[in-house]
Amino acid sequence: MPYKDPEKQRSYKREWQQANRRGSIGHQEGPDAAVVEVSGRMQTPSDVLAVLEEQIDALRRDKRLRTVERARAIGQLATLCLRVIETRDVEAKLNRVDDALKRSDLPLRFASVTPS
Repeated sequence: MPYKDPEKQRSYKREWQQANRRGSIGHQEGPDAAVVEVSGRMQTPSDVLAVLEEQIDALRRDKRLRTVERARAIGQLATLCLRVIETRDVEAKLNRVDDALKRSDLPLRFASVTPS
C-alpha cells in the first residue's frame, strides 16, 4: 500500500481522479508541450506528405511520450501517408490516361450516348 495513512491515500486518489477527468494524466500541455506549426496551405499530396513527415519527426523527438503512445501516433500518421501516396499515384495515372486520350485521334464513343 503506497500510503499507510488512509487520509493521505484518499487525498491522493481524489487528486488522481480529478486529473484523470481533466485528461491531464499522461498528456503534457502548457509551455513545455510540443507544438509543430504548419506553414502555408496544403494543396497537393506532396504538401500533405511534407506536413505528415514533420509531425512524425516531432513525435520521434518528443521524449515525454511513452513508447506505446509514440508508436500508436506514428502508426496512424504512417497510415495517412500511405493513403496520400496511393491518392497521388492514382492522380498521376488518371493524368496519363487523360493525356493519352487527348493525343489520340479516336472519337470518344461514350460521349455521344444519351442516358435512357
